[in-house]
Amino acid sequence: MNKAQDIHNYKRTLERLVERIKDTEGFSIENKKIALGFRDELLVQNISIAKTCRYLQHVIWLNRQFLGKNFEVANKADIKKLIADMNESTLSEHTKKGSEVFREVVSI
Repeated sequence: MNKAQDIHNYKRTLERLVERIKDTEGFSIENKKIALGFRDELLVQNISIAKTCRYLQHVIWLNRQFLGKNFEVANKADIKKLIADMNESTLSEHTKKGSEVFREVVSI
């Protein structure tokens, strides 16, 4: 099998995630710019499309948790609270492991 095949159609998934970010009213203009800039940065760093999709899903979740609060004004305490709430929740361990992205952001 050709490894270059996109059997999971991640390119389309990425397109849909970008559309979702652009079209969601709960995203402020600033957060949209940050999210789309983040996508560009991941792709420039040659992060796989699958991993980029996963990270954008985290960005969408993060925006929902912040209730539209601008990412730029979030501080370390905000991120720590999110991680603590996530770890106390009934989310799967796989999902909780995804919070490593947030930990990297605040260098916990």
